[in-house]
Amino acid sequence: MRNKKNLKAIISATHFSLKNIGFIRFVPYITFDFLYPILLIWSRKSSIDINNLEIYFLQFTQIVFPFFSVWNTILISREYMESEGNEVLYLHRSIGLFCLKLMTFSLPFFNVALLMIITCYFIPSFSFEIFRILSACVFFFGLCCFILCIFKSTIFSFLGCAIYLLSNYFIKGEKIIAFFYMSNVALNAEGLLITCLPLLLGGLLFLFLDKAVSNRFKIFN
Repeated sequence: MRNKKNLKAIISATHFSLKNIGFIRFVPYITFDFLYPILLIWSRKSSIDINNLEIYFLQFTQIVFPFFSVWNTILISREYMESEGNEVLYLHRSIGLFCLKLMTFSLPFFNVALLMIITCYFIPSFSFEIFRILSACVFFFGLCCFILCIFKSTIFSFLGCAIYLLSNYFIKGEKIIAFFYMSNVALNAEGLLITCLPLLLGGLLFLFLDKAVSNRFKIFN
């Protein structure tokens, strides 16, 4: 019963936090749920060669999806770290900022998973690509949470994610490099563990460090 009340409190706090962000919270969903399917369907029905189409959507999904999966997570954190917006956490003592970040990340994460499944329908070679993108989302989430925990700044979190994204973009090629997920070729079964496992473990490690530090320095009593 208590866990049920805690869940309701977390959902209520998440709704409150997203509402405070304003219209900017809808940017990922406009990209995910509106523009992306239109772009995918139009590209598939056009005369674009399937190989060129694969390369184009590899670049698009690898750049856009992981970064925007943490968009709202970073923005709600600003409400509690860089402004006097801690009222919800004080009202619900069972709620921590980590829970809010996790709840805010969960919806974009499953949204990305759904859209990647749709992509696999139109581009069959993406059958393993969904695992790479979701693993990258987890890594981005862990990275941004850890940076937020250490620096207490959304600017540093955006900057850290942007630097990691650019690093991936400039070194991407056909060879798989651990912790650098981008490549010019779709992921296959052979590269699944080499690419996804380091990303998942790295993201979970960052989350563990974030949780450990947050437990020592809570922002509510």
